[in-house]
Amino acid sequence: MREPPGEVNFHFVKRSGKVGRLALSPETAKLLESGAAAVVEDPGNPEHAVVPGEAAKRIYEVDKQAVRFWFGPEKPIGFELD
Repeated sequence: MREPPGEVNFHFVKRSGKVGRLALSPETAKLLESGAAAVVEDPGNPEHAVVPGEAAKRIYEVDKQAVRFWFGPEKPIGFELD
């Protein structure tokens, strides 16, 4: 899901433990919040990518640590619920 930088700052935890930030459109931020999309590591690229939930599921099956934020169907990744 490539798009030009948007006005919503979305923060997530990188594999290194540092906090990453993506500048997203409000629509993409809503997809992340609903679980319809996820933040994943982009292999061979220092940046992270937003992918649809189905792609995140396949990535998770191969490398659980590559999925950095996903409000997925089984359990949230990248944050804890109260």
